Amino acid sequence: MIAFTTPTARRLLCLMAAASALSSSNAFLTSSATTTINRMNNDFGGLIKKTKVTTNFEKSTSTYSPGSCSMVGMKTAANDAASVSSSQEEFNKRYNNIQEVNIDLDRMAQRIGTQAEKYPVQAAAQCQDLYEQVLASSKLDADVITFNTVLKAWSRVAGSIADTHLNYSNNNNSPADIDFAQMPSIPIYTARDAAEYATKLLMEAEQKQSGDNGDAENKNSIILPDRTSYNVAIDAWAKSRCQDAPDAAERLLKKMLDHERVKPDTLSYNGVLDAWAYSKSSPDYIERLHKIFSHMEQLHEDPETRLVKPTIRTVNTIINAHAKRAGDYSNNGPDSDPEMAMKEATKAHDWLNKMQKKYEDTNDEDYMPDVMTYTSVLDAYSRCGQYHGTMKAEGLLSELKQKYEKTGNFKLQPNFRTYTSLIVAWSKTRSPDAPKRAEEILEEMNRLYEEQLARGGVRHHEESFKPNSRTYTGVIQCWARSRDPNKAQRALKLLRTMKDKYKAGDYDVRPNVIAYNSAIDACARVKADSAKQMEALKIAFAILKSVEVEKNMRPTGIMYATLMRAVSSLMPPGKERSDISKAVFDKAVAAGMVDYGLLKFMRQAMDNEKFHELLHNLEDGRGNIDFNRMPSAWRKNLK
Repeated sequence: MIAFTTPTARRLLCLMAAASALSSSNAFLTSSATTTINRMNNDFGGLIKKTKVTTNFEKSTSTYSPGSCSMVGMKTAANDAASVSSSQEEFNKRYNNIQEVNIDLDRMAQRIGTQAEKYPVQAAAQCQDLYEQVLASSKLDADVITFNTVLKAWSRVAGSIADTHLNYSNNNNSPADIDFAQMPSIPIYTARDAAEYATKLLMEAEQKQSGDNGDAENKNSIILPDRTSYNVAIDAWAKSRCQDAPDAAERLLKKMLDHERVKPDTLSYNGVLDAWAYSKSSPDYIERLHKIFSHMEQLHEDPETRLVKPTIRTVNTIINAHAKRAGDYSNNGPDSDPEMAMKEATKAHDWLNKMQKKYEDTNDEDYMPDVMTYTSVLDAYSRCGQYHGTMKAEGLLSELKQKYEKTGNFKLQPNFRTYTSLIVAWSKTRSPDAPKRAEEILEEMNRLYEEQLARGGVRHHEESFKPNSRTYTGVIQCWARSRDPNKAQRALKLLRTMKDKYKAGDYDVRPNVIAYNSAIDACARVKADSAKQMEALKIAFAILKSVEVEKNMRPTGIMYATLMRAVSSLMPPGKERSDISKAVFDKAVAAGMVDYGLLKFMRQAMDNEKFHELLHNLEDGRGNIDFNRMPSAWRKNLK
């Protein structure tokens, strides 16, 4: 046996042992060293990136190119859908009237986009199948509610796929295997496909009722689409978040304006607003939102178009757009502009004040700022990364709590989103008070949620206070940016809490790669004596290993770069640091996750001779790394 006698060698041994110990378990992240963390089950069921031929949903509408949003994997139908027999005879036995069918359809559609339904396309296809059975039935007559519920199912599919695409990009969960044999016959591969399919169904229904299709249709198959039908189709495009969503939504709105029977209302215009806000397809999309709002005000003044009314729901979309733009200005990139970020947050706050005044002048609750209004403005300030903005956010939460206590109006009750936005605001301030205040907010959320449970659970008109993974990640980030020498241990403790809660069935707090990377970042930022710094480095390596052994998760390029930064900042220069940085580099190469940040910190961690020996083929004439010369295999899995 080789004896490790020098302090540096012993530290190296400890680091390698800590990482190796996690190759078969996640013991470092559990409260007990002997407890093994169960690997997480796949939440999504797989992702498919595939191109399909787009179908024209209308002769007068130009063909769209396929969208770029990823699709949710599909294996089985929802439990409700699975119970619906494909036999027309059994269908007739099961249902006595169309109201019973509509209740089942609505229940099936409502599941789509929730954790209860992991395979939304399959579930929507089952809704479609049930609708087709109604049309084929001689016993029941389908109504527009039946039709609209099917449209709603496809609209929710669009939102589910778009949201899963964002979650997959942020969390980097690895896709699971797909059982192609059980995929539905309807080829929906993107959020855009789902929106287009809903629109196709709407246009086909219009053609049937007008007799333009030229076929002798079953009377039962002729549905008269109403305003809700068009609004759901517009909403599907808004939920898709695709670049051409605003154009598609506006074409549907124009059809309503030209329609003899169906005219737009507030929901129609709000859907178009959402499409512009979600897609951000134009640099001046916020200005477009303002123009639509002004147009809605004019329409509401006209007796013939008073159905259109710009409500607080309309304004919430505009406020949310200002919040996103504030985030764009404070992204620490080349376009970062803290002053402009605060201006956008101030504009969002101005909208709140404008609607508050309008509510006070009219006493019309349609104009009353609600919890979503306050939360969206709070979110705008949270994205600015400035102490002044965070104090504004604190004031908004206090104001909202006072209003709720005074009125008891559930529309003014703060929820987990409100509190989480405030924690995120604190996480970006670098204030010495941030960790303590974030822990206080988290504690208050847990207390309020316990009170909700004690009185029988979350009531139908309110939302939960229960913290989610974003809440806990915000607290971890507060510790990461603090000067506390024990912040690595603090971050680890929060990860343990998340993991324990997840194992107990709280899927909302499942740690994702953002949480893990934030914890590694906390380790990398430790400034203390050598013993504490080495302990922080051990924690960082252990966290990386715990991600590597997860079944449905893998480290990202940012995570390897953060670990390299930890090596650079926590270890003294020398051969030991060079060797360990080489080990991290080798891991990133094997994972296809080498990015510019990793090479930047590797240069700081490794001695010049060794760095040049490894990467001289990537260097230009001045010794700088040319990222374009990097082998594609090194970065093949970067997002």
